[in-house]
Amino acid sequence: MSSRVFIRALLIVLTASVLLWAPLWNGYPFIHSDTGTYLWSLINFGVPLDRPIGYSLFLRAVSLAPTAWSIAVVQAFGTAWLMLRVAENLLPSSSGRVWVAFGIALAVSFVTTISLFAGFILADILAAWLWLATVLFFISPYRFERALAALAIAWSVISHNSHVLLAAGLVVGIGLALLVVPRWRARVGKRALAFGGVVALALVNMVGVNVWLNAPPAPTRGGDTILLGRFHEMGVLTRVLEENCAAQDWELCKSLDALRQHDREWRWFLHGAGSPILDVGWDTRTDEQRAMVTASLVCCWQTVAWESLAESGRQFELIEMRDYIKPHPEEMVALTALRAVYPNEWDTYRATAQQRNAAPTVWVMPVDERTMQRVWLGALGIVAALAWWRKQPMYAMWLLTTLAYVMWNAFVMATFSGAVTRYQARVAWLIPFAVLVAVCGVVMQAIEHRTQNTGGASGGNEEM
Repeated sequence: MSSRVFIRALLIVLTASVLLWAPLWNGYPFIHSDTGTYLWSLINFGVPLDRPIGYSLFLRAVSLAPTAWSIAVVQAFGTAWLMLRVAENLLPSSSGRVWVAFGIALAVSFVTTISLFAGFILADILAAWLWLATVLFFISPYRFERALAALAIAWSVISHNSHVLLAAGLVVGIGLALLVVPRWRARVGKRALAFGGVVALALVNMVGVNVWLNAPPAPTRGGDTILLGRFHEMGVLTRVLEENCAAQDWELCKSLDALRQHDREWRWFLHGAGSPILDVGWDTRTDEQRAMVTASLVCCWQTVAWESLAESGRQFELIEMRDYIKPHPEEMVALTALRAVYPNEWDTYRATAQQRNAAPTVWVMPVDERTMQRVWLGALGIVAALAWWRKQPMYAMWLLTTLAYVMWNAFVMATFSGAVTRYQARVAWLIPFAVLVAVCGVVMQAIEHRTQNTGGASGGNEEM
């Protein structure tokens, strides 16, 4: 093993260790109410009604030891590898750029909530993996590394409904960019086709897994039901039923009075007491649900579009995770699953800061997260303009495309699920990461050019 490979491996290990600071402070990886679904599917291979089984298969694959720490460690290692390799490939070629990349990763570990997501038993961290692995897939000079990036892309795509939409946006965005800028086709056209193939293959494999597990073949799960929930929150669903129930024999028409009483009530349709969700949602009456979704889009697309855009703005700003982690009732599904899968760790979890309601530390900056995001966004604009002015368009494109991905995440989550804190915070840390990479890249290139010019002038004086 060469010294360069050894140093890279060592820095990945060190970065992964640092990324685990929040769960180590907590005393255990973080548990969410959704964690239970993933853990039960890990055991029984049952395809959930409201999400793909992909993340449960990921958990199964990375459970190298009978402890939830194995999941957190693998997620930290994957994140560390992607951060270091993307940063190193984007920085100017020099012997010390791997150390600069390491410094960037350390800074991001403490100025964002990335450590929380690395240690969360949730698919959230894979939303950021999808972007970083995509970038690495296009810029890495090593075939083996591109294969690993493709694997990370595939796992990310099949791990959550929203990730399918995020990947679809990437495929469309890359395709449009190649159409608009023909000279890019010669440079990355083949990799763009390969990227599309990776996404398509991941979805095809998910279809095969669903069929094998006797579930409906679609790679996403519960999408129509989730959309009906959003339309109810927008006030659209009640209107559609009022206009169509006289002519349609939809089961949901029987619950029209209850829907009127809870019109626009946040999350009532999906989770509220008295909701007709169990009669008409998730894995039942899919044709009726699709017909109601279609009718909603036909009659009220302006309302849907406006509400989605407004909610996207709220989602983009909603990133505060400092007080998000709360204890769970011990009879909650997440904790019954935790006891079943990791019985020897139950007492350890009960002693965590999370379960003791001791406000586990996940944010160490002296200002709130929204303020810091505005600072980073301002820095992003300034650095992008500076990079363009200094004729370094690669860094400007890196910053703007990362921002576009974070904005696309906000639109996807706001449109299909509604604004929720962790849905945006899971990718918000990509903005400071992108800014630090670009700043270091611009500075390193400026130093390199100045050194070359100084050396050239010195050499000329000596000849004289």
